[in-house]
Amino acid sequence: MTTEIKEKLKQEQLFFMQQLRDKANINIVTCGSCGTVILHHMDKEDDIVCFDCGLESEQYDFPDLIY
Repeated sequence: MTTEIKEKLKQEQLFFMQQLRDKANINIVTCGSCGTVILHHMDKEDDIVCFDCGLESEQYDFPDLIY
């Protein structure tokens, strides 16, 4: 796979992620403790809770999956 094709596919994924954020107001993050992928509503300022390991913390402990 060429670098050009890889870059095109990467940009497509970023576009899809932005659509998800804009239209559904949902972000995809990973747990800062165990790495589990979590969907969360961007409007809520409440702590996020990982359904896998139980970590409950502020959003900064759950980095975006794609940024």
